[in-house]
Amino acid sequence: MTAHDRPLARCLTGTFRRRVLNSDGLAASEGRRLYEDLAGEFLNVPVIVEAADAAFSSVRALIWRHATLHLLTLICGPASLDLTMIAGGKAGTLMVRAMDGSLAAESPTARLAAERGGILILPAGERTRYRLSAGGRIDIAFLPDGTAPQAQLLRGLHHRSFSPSCLPLQLLIGYAGYLLQRDCETEAEADLLVSHFHTLLPLLAATVHRPSEADRGASRLQAIRRTIEERMTESQLSVETIAALHGVTARTVQKLFQQEGTTFSRHLRERRLDAARQRIALGDPTQPINRIAYDVGFSDLSYFNRSFMARYGQRPSDMRGRR
Repeated sequence: MTAHDRPLARCLTGTFRRRVLNSDGLAASEGRRLYEDLAGEFLNVPVIVEAADAAFSSVRALIWRHATLHLLTLICGPASLDLTMIAGGKAGTLMVRAMDGSLAAESPTARLAAERGGILILPAGERTRYRLSAGGRIDIAFLPDGTAPQAQLLRGLHHRSFSPSCLPLQLLIGYAGYLLQRDCETEAEADLLVSHFHTLLPLLAATVHRPSEADRGASRLQAIRRTIEERMTESQLSVETIAALHGVTARTVQKLFQQEGTTFSRHLRERRLDAARQRIALGDPTQPINRIAYDVGFSDLSYFNRSFMARYGQRPSDMRGRR
């Protein structure tokens, strides 16, 4: 194996370093072991790699380390490859990219996929299986929780996939590539470059959709309507009951319906009437209409008849058997 460190021009020790390694002269089985060892050392967890031996006839690696940012590029031959990271190691954030095909990841909490050049962001420390459809090159950035200044922001990006066309992502990739290719001369220079990388992360976070107040209201109203649909046959169903089920006030429920030009009571009544109309027109003609009214949630037959006439311009009995 020819594996050589490229030490810093003026500093052989410190919090950062760059290494370039390859498997020249090694058998494929040893190339596989090198691949696993490099990935495991970088991630501080055991790594299992599954691929044809031919994929490891030539392995290349480029590593850049800093206290708050670790970068790794691993390159092997063109073959489908599964890389499993065992649970454990340091807490933090992983940003993973495959450059020669699609990338999929499966963990106990999520399944994600990215097209070629896209990035998956996942928490470090949990068992995760990555599948590179075409093998080749994989890029990994590790940002430790304990030292990364953007740790909380990064946790909000976990279990997300980003397209290679995402502009903030392109900036981050360009910066990481620059770091991997550069030998910093001092720790101060390395600190400055890494701090710039971290300042780009909020731009990436800003691309994640955060629902507006209107979006949240529409989503809540949709959920409330589903609950009404499920429970409208309960004659005692009230706005207070619905509000309690959704953890809001009755006033909030009323306001959501008012924004749609209706009220909770009107919506509930119309849903019950629609259900009754369908059963009267299409259901068993021998079933008494008063039974249908009670079944859909009306407790007062006179009120049901008046409401039905007001909505459809017909008595319930006149609609029987109409399709």
